[in-house]
Amino acid sequence: MTELSKKKSSYDIIIIGGGPAGLTAGIYTARGRLSSLLIERGLIGGLITETELVENFPGFPQGVSGFELGELMHQQAQKYGLPILVAEVTGLKLKGKQKIVETTEGSYSARAVIIASGAIPTNNKLETAIPGIFAVGDVRASSARQAVVAAGDGATAAIYAEKFLTG
Repeated sequence: MTELSKKKSSYDIIIIGGGPAGLTAGIYTARGRLSSLLIERGLIGGLITETELVENFPGFPQGVSGFELGELMHQQAQKYGLPILVAEVTGLKLKGKQKIVETTEGSYSARAVIIASGAIPTNNKLETAIPGIFAVGDVRASSARQAVVAAGDGATAAIYAEKFLTG
């Protein structure tokens, strides 16, 4: 991991989540020479690292293990000097134009925050740890359907997504 300066606490962009979406955002912002910080609470690469074979990621026609894909994305982020903090985000506050991200390792501020918190793990019944919420994504079983679940400001997006999915 790129060494995180103990003295630096203010960034242009803070990215919450170190899975594929968060690492991609971090690679873009670091390449764009924006002062960036990626915060991940677990394994860099996210849940994809637990996938035995990823067959739908461009550039890997034979598939790639999730762990290897996560490691390759991590290496690319390191190449561009993206600082990564392993910590849990415990809060997010607005203070004027600054966004304050509170973590188990301290507080950090940024002009913008990208939330790429990732997938919700499920059991074999497609149940999540959130009561009443089921998740279906890239599945091959004909008995499962894609579902859109949203709350708050995501309701409008969910309505449009539902129309798109049902044709």
